[in-house]
Amino acid sequence: MAVIEHHIDVHLPVPEAIEAWGEYPFRSPVGRLRTPGHHATWRAADGSETSGSVLFLSLGPRLTRVTVKIDYFAGANGVAAATLNAHVFADVTMYRRFTETVAARSDERDRVAG
Repeated sequence: MAVIEHHIDVHLPVPEAIEAWGEYPFRSPVGRLRTPGHHATWRAADGSETSGSVLFLSLGPRLTRVTVKIDYFAGANGVAAATLNAHVFADVTMYRRFTETVAARSDERDRVAG
C-alpha cells in the first residue's frame, strides 16, 4: 500500500475551515474528499482499497492545519502514483486559495459587526 500525504495551513479557525472544506468541490480521482469533521475518514465507493483521511488541527485562534492522507494500492483506479499525488497537491493548494476568499468574507463580517 502506498501513501500520499499533504498538509496546508489556512487562516481560519477550525470550524470555518471545516465548513469551507464541505463547500469546496474537490476533484480528486480517488473519490470525493468532502466528509467534514475534525478528523474524517472515507473509502472509495468503487470497492477498491483506496481510503483516506482529513484532519483539522488548530494552530491558533485563526490558523488551522489541514492534513489530507490517502492510502492506495499502486495503480488503484488506473491512476499512476505521480498523477494521484499531483491531483491531491493541486486540490489542497486550490482549497487554500478558496479559504482565502472565505477568510476575507469573515473579516468583512467582523468589520461590519464590530
